[in-house]
Amino acid sequence: MFGMKEGAGRGSLVIGTLKTVAIVGTLSVLAAGWLSSATDQHTLARLASNASRGVADPLTTGTIASRAESVRIDPCAVPPRR
Repeated sequence: MFGMKEGAGRGSLVIGTLKTVAIVGTLSVLAAGWLSSATDQHTLARLASNASRGVADPLTTGTIASRAESVRIDPCAVPPRR
């Protein structure tokens, strides 16, 4: 097919694919490392704490439980499937 003998190009296809995967993987790891080192962790932590001031955490205040108790699920109210 395409002017080659059957199975003649399989080895080069696998090798080319492995090289491409290795290059893309290496570049991804390098880019992730560069991006993580470029961020200032202390500034991000300060911004996050400033943003959350005055907002209570629903997991520790119990506000989720009061809202969840007010919801009633009635399977009989749903119309049957056709």
